[in-house]
Amino acid sequence: MPTLMFKTKVFLRSILGEGVWTMVQRYSTAPRHRLIQLCQRETAQVVRVGPFAGMNYIHDTMSGGYVPKVLGIYERELHPVIARLSELGVKQVLNIGAADGYYAVGLCRMFPTLRVKAYETEPRGREYVRAMAERNGVLSRVEILGTCDLPGLQAALDEPRTSLVLCDVEGYEDVLMDPGNVPALREAWVLVEIHDNKNPGVSDRIRSRFEKTHTIETIWQTKRTAADFPFTTPYTQSLAPEHLAAAVDEGRPVRDGSTPMSWFWMTPKAVSP
Repeated sequence: MPTLMFKTKVFLRSILGEGVWTMVQRYSTAPRHRLIQLCQRETAQVVRVGPFAGMNYIHDTMSGGYVPKVLGIYERELHPVIARLSELGVKQVLNIGAADGYYAVGLCRMFPTLRVKAYETEPRGREYVRAMAERNGVLSRVEILGTCDLPGLQAALDEPRTSLVLCDVEGYEDVLMDPGNVPALREAWVLVEIHDNKNPGVSDRIRSRFEKTHTIETIWQTKRTAADFPFTTPYTQSLAPEHLAAAVDEGRPVRDGSTPMSWFWMTPKAVSP
């Protein structure tokens, strides 16, 4: 569920416009903005560690998480899955809910022959995907598309056994992740972010749809703390740990909460190595 801070950010951006908002972030003295500025200086806007280390990042992000992304610790729970992709023979990724292109571009950099279809509803997100792809020299392998629907998803999965569906659509996975409506999903690799906090019961429904055709692994969101912020300066030492923890937080409920956030990593039984 979006935090109050995120909702406030979206509201201010809509009122001020992108140009003014960028200036606010650049010169603001608020701890959150100063920590973003610090990470931009220390990393030169190049992803620091993780599977996408070395990727040129942009000045902003679509839905929060700028600091974790440029540090390379964003969704680190998924790093083991990403590391295994080279074993699976994946040739195409359908990145549904591509946001700013972090995964679309990062995966293209990791795998030189991979092709990605990046679906993003928001025009600003599609602009960011294009900017990221251009900065990293992979635009020729990233097809930037709008909203993904059921017929389009079925058509795109023309070779499901060599396709990975990477889905993060804020609860709409309940509609898209349905092999009854998209039969090709039965043979595709699927990594889907589950949003029970926004769409109660969606995890049970998706599990029941895929349990006959896939082996399903649940990956749980883990907590972020001040220790995950890697840079120590006189300024960071002057801050309460809560500010550093907030900078690396991705805004998702963890497993000890009432509606924990998770992913399903679904391996098709028909093509499992």
